[in-house]
Amino acid sequence: MGGELKVTESPIPGLYVIDLVLHGDNRGWFKENYQKAKMEALGLPAFEVVQNNFSYNEEVGVTRGLHAEPWEKFISV
Repeated sequence: MGGELKVTESPIPGLYVIDLVLHGDNRGWFKENYQKAKMEALGLPAFEVVQNNFSYNEEVGVTRGLHAEPWEKFISV
């Protein structure tokens, strides 16, 4: 836990890998998924957030489908 927020462009055009920071204490942890000013300062292109969801899979290795809506995707793992 801890560390610095980092944005890296992947070999796939338009796909960025974002290493998010976990802030932990005796209660658990907190993660800031998206903060416009911080992300743009690190080189992430500006985009409008249309929807933000969070899902959890109980079983390791389970993948959910990525749908083809006509907007940018922000996916965290």
